[in-house]
Amino acid sequence: MTTKWAVTAASERVILDDSRQGETTFTVTNPDSTADRAVFDVVPGEGADASWFSVEDPQRLVRGGASLSYVMKVAVPAEAPPGTYTVQPMVYSADSAPEESSVLGPRVMLEVAAEEKKPQRQWPWWYFVIAGVVVLVLGVVMGVVVGSLGGGGDEPVAGDVTMPDLMGMTEGEAIELLAERSITMRPVMNRHDPERDGTVVGQRPAAGETIQRGRGVIIEVAVELTAPTDLGPTGVVEVTPEEPSPNLQWDPGESLARRWRVALFYEACTLSLAFSANPAGQPYGGYVAEPSCEFRLLEDTTVDIPVASFEMARPTGSFNVDLGVPGEYLTGWYWWNVAPLDDFGTAGPGTGQTYFRISEPRLPEAQS
Repeated sequence: MTTKWAVTAASERVILDDSRQGETTFTVTNPDSTADRAVFDVVPGEGADASWFSVEDPQRLVRGGASLSYVMKVAVPAEAPPGTYTVQPMVYSADSAPEESSVLGPRVMLEVAAEEKKPQRQWPWWYFVIAGVVVLVLGVVMGVVVGSLGGGGDEPVAGDVTMPDLMGMTEGEAIELLAERSITMRPVMNRHDPERDGTVVGQRPAAGETIQRGRGVIIEVAVELTAPTDLGPTGVVEVTPEEPSPNLQWDPGESLARRWRVALFYEACTLSLAFSANPAGQPYGGYVAEPSCEFRLLEDTTVDIPVASFEMARPTGSFNVDLGVPGEYLTGWYWWNVAPLDDFGTAGPGTGQTYFRISEPRLPEAQS
């Protein structure tokens, strides 16, 4: 299920200064209950170019029900003709393809004013005749030189470049090749794939596509996520129902994870009545059968802090309330673990099970 992102703009227009630069703010909201990582991109209108717009740290974690602000900076080059241009923000989930979860925000306008022209000196007409002859001569000479060097043929449109095939390269090799072709790269996305550790396993756009210079491209690099070190609590910690649950602490070590999944489980047991039967098959007495117990997921939270001391919520309600028989009750036992996540939500090895217990749970009384 993809996140239904909401995007709003602080203003309908970007005011540019004399150097043709400005900025505006967009707010991205995650209306869902679970956290997701948003990727902010821009869709320039007719005549505008994606290289005019930049956003620092375009990929960010947005908690469920929370919002984040993105500051979009604008720098229009001097050679761009004056006029009115537009741009729209586009937000999509990092863990899915843009076409699956992308949402366009409101269109924002920017007015590029014409530069004031200073009075030019009037030159005699014969100056231009001489200049024209010089240009003609230089053009002929350059044509001869280019032809002698084997120039000519079909050339890509100015500003366009072909996306190279990066698959299987090391991260360093891919970055170097993109730099040689003046291709802007977004932050590298890590994918947990120990067998191909350190190599490029994905790229967007695909190899062979023609893209504009300055357009940000994405590469996925395989990494091996390692289990964090559990720092506590140690042993079996018991607390009373009135006390807060203990904080879980871990050390990521040298893990490449940027996010962590913290899961909390609680034990629930179900009681049921059973009956003995006489030789004729008639029930003649009832008793409480052995309870059936299982651990259930209470909370699964994603956090993006590297060294954590984290406290999770408890189940709503109380486990020492008489439920009757048949009925369900909580034993007071909990366990939780921490696992690193790659940028696509895949978990690596975790810390294992760390237990704690809320003391003095009381079993439900049998109904009379």
